[in-house]
Amino acid sequence: ITLIFINTLLAVSCWFIMNTGQVTLGHAGFAAIGAYISAALIAKYGINSWLSLFLAIGVVGLIAFIIGYITLRIKGIYFIVATLALGEVIRIIFGAWKEPFGGLTGIMNLSPPGTLRIPFFFSIEFTSKISIYYLTLIFSLFGIIVMYRIDSSPIGLIFQGIRQADELAENIGINIMVYKLKAFVIGCIFAGLGGVLYTYHVGAIQPSSFTIVQSTNYLLYVAVGGSANIFGPILGTFTLNIL
Repeated sequence: ITLIFINTLLAVSCWFIMNTGQVTLGHAGFAAIGAYISAALIAKYGINSWLSLFLAIGVVGLIAFIIGYITLRIKGIYFIVATLALGEVIRIIFGAWKEPFGGLTGIMNLSPPGTLRIPFFFSIEFTSKISIYYLTLIFSLFGIIVMYRIDSSPIGLIFQGIRQADELAENIGINIMVYKLKAFVIGCIFAGLGGVLYTYHVGAIQPSSFTIVQSTNYLLYVAVGGSANIFGPILGTFTLNIL
């Protein structure tokens, strides 16, 4: 169930990017960036797991902004091919980078997230699978609710307009590049969060964890559940994972 929630967050973030009419096949690459940055900061540099989580998400957002600014100018099958290549390049880079990412072996025996202390109230230790489950549930629901709220706002309507007729949207004064970039960065940030949650769940990270197969699966979840609204990728993820 923990893994289903992680996959749901990744599928919804993939759907969120698709709302602007762009189909990505490199989504697993951004999950890998979040996972590897967080794992390396914890295992190699001894940084607190909560600080490393936010640093990893920040790095994912920055890289997504740079890549999106370059690639979102192309459309259709060309964008799909570009993201496919980028996803594989990201995976290969982590596999070739021995320090601090462990090369092809990856980073093993990762420690669980540090104790979360709320001053004057209580502290939570994440030493069991049940505690990791609840942590994943909270973060996944947070990501899904944020993307749902954006999709239900006027920004979401602009996303739909761009998806249906981007040239018409541009002709009436909408800067489609800005909105496509917003959707891409937000979707990739939550993909990075899903990658971090994956390392917490598995306790290890390897290049083989984030391949073209995973990126294709996220698209399949959206296709099976439907892309009309946010409940489609959620339904598709649960259905295919349980089957």
